[in-house]
Amino acid sequence: MNISPSPLTDTGKALLRLNLIAIALLWLYPLLTYSQLPETVPTHFGAGGEPDRFGSREELLILPAVFSIAPAIILIITKLRFTLINRYPQFINLPAFYMNIGKIREERRSYWVNRYFEPVLLLSLILSAGFLGMEYAIFHATLSGELPLLFYIILIFVIAAPLFIFFLYLSMISAQMSREIGE
Repeated sequence: MNISPSPLTDTGKALLRLNLIAIALLWLYPLLTYSQLPETVPTHFGAGGEPDRFGSREELLILPAVFSIAPAIILIITKLRFTLINRYPQFINLPAFYMNIGKIREERRSYWVNRYFEPVLLLSLILSAGFLGMEYAIFHATLSGELPLLFYIILIFVIAAPLFIFFLYLSMISAQMSREIGE
């Protein structure tokens, strides 16, 4: 089955733009605060939030690079979504999508591909926001000498919330698709 490409929905386009802004902020924040950091900063914190390793402030510049990897990969996959679905469907593992896409009228299939990528873009945005919060907490900790409680809250949020929201959104879209095909 070959699905003709079509542009993202308005929601998808907005999520894409917000993702680009979030990735830019992941880089902008450290660059703007870098000059405020002392030459030697805590680079690792123990479970109690106390620093247990110190290093050069340049080491902190790896954070935006590391935190940008997952969102950037998601944006690339989104850009290549139709190529991946048409040529390598095994890479896009969405069982509910593949069970139902053949039942959708051909002219509506690209719409549903785009709808299924909305939660993927939302996941990326939530991850980026969480990473930005972690970045803030880490930079704050380098100045104060201990990780704030905010870091641990964000860490839990970055792990749990994106997955919960992703699967909830995916479930909602699957239900809408099922209604369209009359199941």
